[in-house]
Amino acid sequence: MKHEVVTAAKSDVQGWVNMLNDQGYCIISNLVSPDLISDLANDLSPIFDATRTSIGPFYGDGTKRVGGLLNHSLHAAPLIQNPMILDIM
Repeated sequence: MKHEVVTAAKSDVQGWVNMLNDQGYCIISNLVSPDLISDLANDLSPIFDATRTSIGPFYGDGTKRVGGLLNHSLHAAPLIQNPMILDIM
């Protein structure tokens, strides 16, 4: 599957909404700093490591699901509260 990656500066909000509706996801590069993503990954790594993989088609074989990201990392808030993300949602 080919994933379309577009930088935040190259598209308007409606384009992201359309992509989300058409594909079920959108990948927005350069939305936040790489340091924020690295800090978030460091915070969540032990949580994901401790989480068992799902079994069965409902959740997807071999996937991991973690809820309450805001409770696990302060670095999740800038993603969730990002103005572009809020506009898309």
